Amino acid sequence: MSSIRESLSALKKVFFSTRKMKIFSLWLIIAVLLEVLIIGASRNELFIGFVNFNFVIKEIKNQTNQLIVFISVILCAISMLVFWLIREKLTKSIEKWEKKPRTKFILFGSLSALWVEFIFWLVEKLFRTEGVAASPNLILDWLVTMPWYIMMITLIWKINTRYKYSLIELAVFGGIYELAADGVLGLIFQGQPAQIILLPLVFPIFVIVYSYMILPPTILTRKEIEMTNSVHLDREDSRKFKYGLLPLLGLIPYIFLFILMI
Repeated sequence: MSSIRESLSALKKVFFSTRKMKIFSLWLIIAVLLEVLIIGASRNELFIGFVNFNFVIKEIKNQTNQLIVFISVILCAISMLVFWLIREKLTKSIEKWEKKPRTKFILFGSLSALWVEFIFWLVEKLFRTEGVAASPNLILDWLVTMPWYIMMITLIWKINTRYKYSLIELAVFGGIYELAADGVLGLIFQGQPAQIILLPLVFPIFVIVYSYMILPPTILTRKEIEMTNSVHLDREDSRKFKYGLLPLLGLIPYIFLFILMI
């Protein structure tokens, strides 16, 4: 119990230590509550729309997809919390593993990405619907999404060994990566570019999902990352935030693919 209290106390310090973090945490909570309210509002609309059967079927499908996303995001957050509680034991075990830090980082990040995709796929299957996961087939889902995740994680290793980023900064960058990938590119691929304007409203949810891909490998190899830091630039160097966008280069193959599909 004492270890759990210490972990929760550490989480509190991370998310509520400064005024900026308090504002961000408040935004995160509001975003999740808004998602709950949207789901609840959609359910109420179903009763009003029973006079039109086609409308009801369409709304049920939309509502189910919203619920799938919400449950999946919560499971990602729980996964991150569980990892946080056992991070010290895992780190000690990983340090004994005689592999290059870069190999460990990419492997752990890739496994985390596999887990996140599995969560969305599994919840979608439990609700017997489609349209949330990249594919109804889990193997095909991984084949489509993992190239991007592996490129992103590899480039995150590069930025981590060039500048020193806090966990919060990396989590926010993760939100930016998903904003660009699943948000902007995803909506363009689906032929819904007009909805891009709404993406900032769900940005905190993007942060939650991608945090589980980025933070665990960073935490598990933190000491080794600091040892291999090639530049040791000041943590407050403004250039590091531009450099932190480097993983977005991993989306270039998907952009070319979209151009070829036009």
